[in-house]
Amino acid sequence: MTCQKLPHIFQDKIAPKTFKITELPADFSKQSRLLNLGKDMCYYSPATGGYGIVRVVLMVPETQALFVSPMGCARHGVIASYYYKETRDRTNAYFIREEQLALGNHVDEAYSAGLEIIRDTRPKGLTFIYTCADDLLGTDFESLAEELEDETQVAVRVATMNPIRAETDRPPLVRAFETVYSYLTADSLEEDSSRRSHEDILNILGIYSNLDPESEIHKLLARAGYSLKHVCDYKDFESFLELKDSRLNLVMGDAATKAALNMKSQLGIDFLRLPLTLLSESIVKNYHQLEEALGISLDYKDIQDTEESTIKELLSSHPLEGLSMTIGSSNSYSSFELARLLVMWGAEVREIYSNAISKSDEMHLEWLKKHSPETLVLPPDARTALMLNERKLNADLALGLDAAYYSNAHKYVDLSFESPLYGFVGQRKLLQNILSPKEISSSFESLLSKSSLVV
Repeated sequence: MTCQKLPHIFQDKIAPKTFKITELPADFSKQSRLLNLGKDMCYYSPATGGYGIVRVVLMVPETQALFVSPMGCARHGVIASYYYKETRDRTNAYFIREEQLALGNHVDEAYSAGLEIIRDTRPKGLTFIYTCADDLLGTDFESLAEELEDETQVAVRVATMNPIRAETDRPPLVRAFETVYSYLTADSLEEDSSRRSHEDILNILGIYSNLDPESEIHKLLARAGYSLKHVCDYKDFESFLELKDSRLNLVMGDAATKAALNMKSQLGIDFLRLPLTLLSESIVKNYHQLEEALGISLDYKDIQDTEESTIKELLSSHPLEGLSMTIGSSNSYSSFELARLLVMWGAEVREIYSNAISKSDEMHLEWLKKHSPETLVLPPDARTALMLNERKLNADLALGLDAAYYSNAHKYVDLSFESPLYGFVGQRKLLQNILSPKEISSSFESLLSKSSLVV
């Protein structure tokens, strides 16, 4: 899990390329800025990554996934999905041999494998996932899916795990979210006397779980007659289909924007960009947008005052001045927005690990340039990141598993993909977690494995 110690003189010569935050331009022409693009070979640590394409498509209940790829490509995603107990029995892989790729006969065998899965497990849907190999060959998996759907009368979809598309306008995660919500088709919008309206539902897109149940947003919306739903809330396919009658789609992660656009054009559901946030001004902005879109009043001010008063008391009795921190990227939050919040609380943010800066990060980047100019930004996928965790301790506390791995901090806060913190209550709970962090011990490597992070 860790590298053999290298002589310090060698480490110094190949020290990771870092960016002083004041050196980063903020004008990205509405595009994300990849910090390591074309500059280096990539290194992926055990603590780097996200939820994984297999787990994303399997958020749809009672469906199966078939990963069609060379063995080396599929190993990481399939093993991670197997570790995750919710998807263990629904993950399938068909490994392609080199001669099959050359002859192209793996396509027929993938079809047969899909047919076998459907006959054996009787799912409500099947998603083919292909990789760069078939992307380069131009394999038509869409036609394959249509043919299998016609034969079995089971919904069949297609997703990709192809890093070569990572810098296009339709990278793997974007397409995976499109695939998830493509199961909500207009075909089932026909008149049905037993059908009930679900206009009280607000559908969360772009993150991997519903929000922390203690967040005030649930209570505020319930008062107005609405409930927050996420695909992972559903245990059966028929219940999941109610999302196509949602009153509004809430896009909390950029990767689901195209899925929301598709649902607007095909199902007539409007959407609202509502970023996952713990920063007060962003929370207020989100609530104002919700009030305007729904024509309601959320009456959040009392909750805001109470939670901010509690935070002030906590910071008064447990000041963060002198506490050095690093912030990772293996979570659903903006690392730059988190850094801004921590600096506002008095902490010293020494490093931010990030492979890209999005358009929505721009205002936080500009703020950090003025208020935390010594902060360094490191792209963790750079080849020289291999040496990051061989350095001496460079922070008291890390936010995120990847930050803990790279910075050698003795304590960390886990920013889980499951039930993410949100709102004023989430802000207070984050501070409480910072004041009562987890210790990094010999079990940390086991924790990394169980997290099932996938590049």
